[in-house]
Amino acid sequence: MNAVDVPFYRRVEDALTKTRMRQAVRHTSGRAMESRRAAIAELDSSDAIRDQARAIRSRTLAALDQHLDTFATNVEKNGGTVFFAETGEDAVEYIRRLARDRGIRTIVKGKSMVSEEIELNPVLELDGFEVVETDLGEYIVQLDGDKPSHIVAPILHKTKEDCARVFKEKLGASDEDVAGVPQMTQLARRTLRKAFLKADMGITGGNFLIAETGTVVLISNEGNARLTTSVPRIMVSIVGIEKVIPKLSDLPIFLKVAPDLEVGAIDDIAATAMDARVDALDLRARLVVAVAAAGRTRQGTLLLRAAERDVGRLQRERRDVWSHLHPSRDR
Repeated sequence: MNAVDVPFYRRVEDALTKTRMRQAVRHTSGRAMESRRAAIAELDSSDAIRDQARAIRSRTLAALDQHLDTFATNVEKNGGTVFFAETGEDAVEYIRRLARDRGIRTIVKGKSMVSEEIELNPVLELDGFEVVETDLGEYIVQLDGDKPSHIVAPILHKTKEDCARVFKEKLGASDEDVAGVPQMTQLARRTLRKAFLKADMGITGGNFLIAETGTVVLISNEGNARLTTSVPRIMVSIVGIEKVIPKLSDLPIFLKVAPDLEVGAIDDIAATAMDARVDALDLRARLVVAVAAAGRTRQGTLLLRAAERDVGRLQRERRDVWSHLHPSRDR
């Protein structure tokens, strides 16, 4: 049985017995919170900036269809393609068919939580494609046959010793290769560089879709994002409909809050902007944006209420877990 098919409370119960995992989560999340607090302290008028970003997002969602249409029109004007997927299955089938029709053999992927959500990798691999995750955390998770545990930090639940074990078992790494985090990073870089050089297709997520210009924007603290979007001849970005923003002038507001507040990173974040305009010497290259609506609309109700639903679900899950682990105690 796949781990995600196991009931939530059983997964919690199992995780609580793993001392090393608990230590890893505590250590990594503690560092992240400290960095986040420091980043907020350095950001002038952080509350006002977040309020401004929230207001833009609310206005955009209120006219979501209009902004998505504008985005698609501008992508196509630049020579790219937009595919609106009503379900996760639609998105997976579109990408699978595109890869097959274009004679793709190797696919490199940047971080994409939507691709995890729609379970894209197993379908592509079953169809014979070599799929390589290139975000360092996602790469380790893939090598270990595991699932990412956090939207920003996929290996939040793993220690450096766990990572060393994975590299030894899967890559045949030596003790010197895994002597420390820098050495393991260099090993992954050398291995992944070969995948980049032979890749026919790159797949990423997207932090923002700019309607005004038909641009996809990625935020990353690793160089893999730019290699994934620039080396392969076909670039596919899988993005949820809620990521669209109206204008290029809106982007700096979101860039001030997104990376800083997620992981406390200020100086080591890079923003990559992509559109479908290509060099005349390489007319094979193209940008394909698969915009996923799967699970993001409910009978015309847009995402303005999604956060409320998610909070309610989380509270119910917490109560269920508490009841299971402590049946004789009050909630």
